[in-house]
Amino acid sequence: MAPVVQEKVARLEEIPPFAGFLFHDVEPDPELLDRRILDAAGEALAGVEPWTAVAIEATLKRLCERTVYAPIRVAVTGSKVSPGLYESLELLGRERALERLGHGAEVAA
Repeated sequence: MAPVVQEKVARLEEIPPFAGFLFHDVEPDPELLDRRILDAAGEALAGVEPWTAVAIEATLKRLCERTVYAPIRVAVTGSKVSPGLYESLELLGRERALERLGHGAEVAA
């Protein structure tokens, strides 16, 4: 824990609020949780071996591609296969991209 926490805190007294989740149960705000994403993450992570940050990161990135990027890609390009998502959004332009995501009226001036 020390090397990970050391990068984020300046004083010892900052450790308990920052890394306390390692030592006691947590009670997250239910309003901040999305059950679909948590279920998908649980399923994906259950098969991770070895349980290392590198393997966990790779698994969660694949999950994000499926659960977040894939629907955005389809909404914006009409296909599951397209040029890079970020580049596609840029080329399409803010207004058209947001319209395709269902937020056309929310485009900032």
